[in-house]
Amino acid sequence: MYGEDGVSFSDPIWLYPAVDDLNPRVPSVLSIELAEAKRLALAGFNLPAVLMCGRVLEGLAQLHGIKERNLMSSLHSLQKRGLIDHGMREWASELRVLRNIAAHFGHREEINREDVDDAIALTEAILDYVYVYATRFEEFKARRRSTKTADDQG
Repeated sequence: MYGEDGVSFSDPIWLYPAVDDLNPRVPSVLSIELAEAKRLALAGFNLPAVLMCGRVLEGLAQLHGIKERNLMSSLHSLQKRGLIDHGMREWASELRVLRNIAAHFGHREEINREDVDDAIALTEAILDYVYVYATRFEEFKARRRSTKTADDQG
């Protein structure tokens, strides 16, 4: 793109609000996908933003070695493995329904900005739960066990 005086301008860079502000513990491949969903939402592209959230959930399952036939089965496998709890699976299942509305022709149900914002927030919460809070809790428990063992020996 060129300005009136022939000066070249580069593509715009999103500065605010931040779109890639996930915790660094979340694998970058998933962070990139969710950042794209956020950029799509900011630009008003509701359907593709919701599709990207579903893609992130599929990626979450794949990164944990789950290769089910569909997203619903993958979510059940994530729960069976203890990576998400029942409540998280319910959230993810609702996201899956919204994603299916966006993905399949003929479903012309309205996906509004509020739906997109919720889909992004819930997707981010699931990633935080799996990669940040659950991991941090395990680290905390291990540290407490080693402190307790050291106290018992001392």
